[in-house]
This record gives sequence, C-alpha cells and structure tokens, in this order.
Amino acid sequence: MISEASDWLYGDGYTAGLKEVHQKIKQLKALEAPISKRRAEKDSLPEALKDLNNILASMKGFIEREESLAEAQSDDYYSFDLGPLKKAYEKERAWVEEKSAAQEKLQPHEDLIITSEEVATKAKELTTELITSIHTKKELDDMRERSLKKAAAAAEKEAKEAEAKAKADAEAAAKEEGEAADETRAEDEAKPESEEKTEKVGERIMEEQKVEERKRDEL
Repeated sequence: MISEASDWLYGDGYTAGLKEVHQKIKQLKALEAPISKRRAEKDSLPEALKDLNNILASMKGFIEREESLAEAQSDDYYSFDLGPLKKAYEKERAWVEEKSAAQEKLQPHEDLIITSEEVATKAKELTTELITSIHTKKELDDMRERSLKKAAAAAEKEAKEAEAKAKADAEAAAKEEGEAADETRAEDEAKPESEEKTEKVGERIMEEQKVEERKRDEL
C-alpha cells in the first residue's frame, strides 16, 4: 500500500485534484494510526500492567489479612463480607493473566489485544473498590470497638452495683445482729431484778401468813 501510494504520488498525484489528494492522505493515516498506536503502547502498556498487578497484589494482601483476622474473631455481627472483593480480584486476576499471555505471543505488526487505557481503567476501578472496602472495614472496626467499650462499661457498672449491694446487705445484717445482741443483753440484765422482786413478794406473803397463824393461835 505504501509503494502504491508512492507510485501514485510521483505519477498521477501531480495532476490529481484536491479531493483525491485528501482521500489518499486519509488512507495513509488509516494505515499509519495502528503503527503509531503499537509504538506508543510498547512503552505505556507495560507500565499500566505493572500498576494493575500492584493493585491486585494489594487486594490479595487485604483479603488474606482480613480472612486471618476473621478466624480469630468470635463475633459475626461486625464481620466484613469479603465475597464481592474476592470475586472482583479473581475475575480481574484471571483477565490480566490471560490477556498478558496472549499479548506476548503477538508479532510486532499485529494489532494489540489490550491497551494501556483499558488496563488503566480496570486498575482505577479496582483501586476504588479496594479503598471502599478498607473504609467499610474501618467503620465496622470502629463500631466493634465502641460496642466492646460499651459492654465493658456496663459490666463495670454492674460489678460496682453488686459490690455496693453486698456491702449494704452486710452492714444491714451487722446492724440487725447488733440490735439483737443489745436486746438479749437488756433481757439478761433485767432478769435478776425481776427474780429479786418476785422473791421479796414471796417472803412478804409468807411473813403475813405466819402473822395470821399466830393470831389464830392466841385466840
């Protein structure tokens, strides 16, 4: 095609009209565009693939770390759902491996299978998804921490209330025991006095009976 254009340029091209010249230029640009694109992609595509592989590595690290933490946690209420992120990671990892392998088999003159723009778009989407997951996980961690602090405060309050109640019960029991002891002591102190009075009354009655008996004897 280039030889044909060159022949035309130095042949009929000298006498061709402006419209025909523009058509030839358009044809040549259509031939040249893929060549320029492949030349540009030779430098930009490896860098784009490097960025995509880096974000995939970050996703893998985040997923593995969270899976390890999930195994150590006993509560499921604040657990983070890694399903969507894992699905996206596996999908894009398989895609980049497949496309990279196919790209390496191409000859220099063959059209590209993937472009740096396409790869950069995927890297941007995965970065957004990873950042969103990190923020969501942080919010869940903050909620879990607040919940644990609240539970600890409630347990501490309950323990203090139980301690105060036990102390109050002990003081009440001690007071009741002391009052009972005072009552018993008072009763013990009052008992001899009562017995003494009873004894005196008995002696007086017996004395009166003796007096009455003497009077009867005198009669």
